[in-house]
Amino acid sequence: MNKIVWGGHLIAGISRSGVAEIIANGAAEIADGRIVRVGPKDELVRGSPHAELLGSSNDVVFPGFVNAHHHQGVTPFQLGSPDLPLELWINRRTGGKAVPPYLDTMYSAFEMVRSGVTTVQHLQGRLVGPIENIYANSNEILRAYDDIGMRVSYSFGVRDQNRMVYEDDEIFAARLPGPLKSRAMAHVKNQAIRLEANFELFDALREDAKGHKSRAIQLAPVNLQWCSDRALELVGQCSADANVPMHMHLLETTYQDYYARHRAPGGSIVQFLRERGLLNDRLTLGHGVWLDEASLDRVAEEGVHICHNCSSNMRLRSGMAPVRAMRRRNIGVAMGIDEAGLNDDRDMLQEMRLVLHSNRTPGMEPGGILTCCEVFQMATEGGGDTTPFKGKIGRIEVGRSADLVLVDWSNVSSPYLDAEVPIVDALVQRAKSGAVHMVVIEGKTVLSGGVFVNVDEVGTIRELSDRLRGPVLPQELELRNMAIELQPFIKAFYETSGTAKITARREYR
Repeated sequence: MNKIVWGGHLIAGISRSGVAEIIANGAAEIADGRIVRVGPKDELVRGSPHAELLGSSNDVVFPGFVNAHHHQGVTPFQLGSPDLPLELWINRRTGGKAVPPYLDTMYSAFEMVRSGVTTVQHLQGRLVGPIENIYANSNEILRAYDDIGMRVSYSFGVRDQNRMVYEDDEIFAARLPGPLKSRAMAHVKNQAIRLEANFELFDALREDAKGHKSRAIQLAPVNLQWCSDRALELVGQCSADANVPMHMHLLETTYQDYYARHRAPGGSIVQFLRERGLLNDRLTLGHGVWLDEASLDRVAEEGVHICHNCSSNMRLRSGMAPVRAMRRRNIGVAMGIDEAGLNDDRDMLQEMRLVLHSNRTPGMEPGGILTCCEVFQMATEGGGDTTPFKGKIGRIEVGRSADLVLVDWSNVSSPYLDAEVPIVDALVQRAKSGAVHMVVIEGKTVLSGGVFVNVDEVGTIRELSDRLRGPVLPQELELRNMAIELQPFIKAFYETSGTAKITARREYR
């Protein structure tokens, strides 16, 4: 039986000119997980009188959000890692309690769906080899998304060098005291897998994904400093051969900016990536905080996308990405919550407000801010365009997947909201996750009345809590102590390597 999902307002998407496309008393008819008709509710009901009717005049219906940059469920802060500058934080989070991948994924999926996220770009990088173990745990993550009914683009990060600092591991370890050197290098070797095994894993997971409409596999070279030239070239070739997207962290911090300028001949990191087959419309750059104007021009020319991770950039002192400069160049910009949002959770509605309010230039000049429609587009179609689901999600239109969110308008407008306030502006500025009462993904109801349809949320969270409340294991304690002992050596490396000079804030921001 077909379904008709409707509301007092249906937001089909944002036009190319930045205008919200809204249908009063609008509806979308769904068949086989796809949208087959969009228009006024009464007209659709007349055409399909026996269709199941979902929604009410009090609802606002819009396309599901895309969290275009996600890593894990239980946050590093929950596992004992304080917010620090990224390069120190990466080390300090070593030794947190091991979280079962299935339960970890379910935990963050609950939060995402409750805030209207229907698709997630899951970038996994902390599973430990051998490759058989990584494959098994990847499948546990994917099984969790299947069970809850969420759409996922999954990738295991390709990384083959510089696992402690932005320098060869052996060279850095040579400066450590003997016992610490041995422990650190043992940990490095425990993380390493053959470079070629990354692509064997990609092939296996991609084969498994066949027949799963809501599952896709893509590539993720983790970052410039963590990938050799050979790794980058293999990723570029694999992406071209398989015609799949790539998502790569780049220029997240000023230390990475310094590294990139010394790694790339002539200091042009975008040209460096182009020569290795990565700079094209299949590439999304995660963060891009320190991209300069010339690099942004080239990114725009090549059709590269950028994922803005506002909460992460603030929490880890990485800097403020030049989002308005990206938008002025018509670069496709997505939005990601990364490891955790401002409130240590995965709330896309809250992340949208943070993006809206943090990208504002002092003064009165027009163009000094992002509009609510721009932010909404980043969280929907902009995110979808960075995944293998490009063109299939992010808008409510015929032929696209039926990924829809219904928000209780009285929750948004209570106790009063002037009738002149635009619908999208009200959603971005005022909507909270408690207003999301129904979520439909691939035509199937995942959340109804605020309750998950396919899984036991309360029981799952209880099981996760019980598993984590056990004693800290000896190997976990050893890794944590090792990270604490390494911290002053890592800090000294960045203080003395020439990277401590913070790049000046650029005028174009």
